[in-house]
Amino acid sequence: MSNHTPEAKTRGSSANREKKAHRRGQFYRPELSTPWQRFTHNLAVRVAAVVLVAGGTAALVVAAVTR
Repeated sequence: MSNHTPEAKTRGSSANREKKAHRRGQFYRPELSTPWQRFTHNLAVRVAAVVLVAGGTAALVVAAVTR
């Protein structure tokens, strides 16, 4: 007999899920983070902040050089 029963699949996949840790660490608890922390840890927000700072710096440099 083969061991391809739904129970065997469920046991194997749940065992794999239990072993896999969260990408932020074993003790990461999203309910303990504030909305501000979730906002600032967002990759899109970080990229936008870098673009804004670089653009502002470039604008200031251009304004200083043209005077």
